[in-house]
Amino acid sequence: MKTRSFALACLAVLAPVLGAAAKAPETYGIANATFPERGVMAAGQPTGEQIQLLAEDGYKTLIDLRAPEEPHGFDEPEAARENGLTYVNIPVNPATLDQATLDRFLKAMERAERPLLLHCGTSNRAAGLLYAWLVLERGVAPQDALKRAKAAGLRQPEMIERVTKLVGERRGQPLRSHRPGSPEGNPRRPGPSPPQPSSPTSRPPFRERRGPATDLLLKTPSLPAGGCEVGERGKGE
Repeated sequence: MKTRSFALACLAVLAPVLGAAAKAPETYGIANATFPERGVMAAGQPTGEQIQLLAEDGYKTLIDLRAPEEPHGFDEPEAARENGLTYVNIPVNPATLDQATLDRFLKAMERAERPLLLHCGTSNRAAGLLYAWLVLERGVAPQDALKRAKAAGLRQPEMIERVTKLVGERRGQPLRSHRPGSPEGNPRRPGPSPPQPSSPTSRPPFRERRGPATDLLLKTPSLPAGGCEVGERGKGE
């Protein structure tokens, strides 16, 4: 009886762990496959057979970031159509990536049915554009989004620099301006300067006041030698 009770207790403890392992997303053997967001797989180049497995498991959309002239090893658009997947091709080159390309990608992600596969050759470009989507559409803080993108395959320095620059331009501030503790997407702006108290020792500027007596002193001619030169002395005081 005690042995049975112990076994049941162990099963109760392990059940959540075993259930989580059983529900782990399937990668179908696709290179560098990760799941940075629910319903989104970022990966390298799939094969025709892997695309078929994706379709059989309920995937709806395939977004290909490779140029048509890049070697895919098979006719990917045709394989997607044969398996009932929506195929979207947005060629991405880190050296020429611009805001127009970023717009096309964000619109494709907005319209795409889930689950979807987002891929390039190695997942570097896929993870780079995923970073932009996480920040601009999902509201993820840039630093957190960059960590997730790197975990999904973002490696190339040129791609990192390019995509963070484009995202920074859209947000109106560079990535490096974000600091822990400050609201993301709401850069701090200096408020109006508080009024400065007047100094108790400050005095208004001196203004010369001239009256009849002063005019008389200034107009009095100099006395002979040995006398008091009132006119000159009045000027110096």
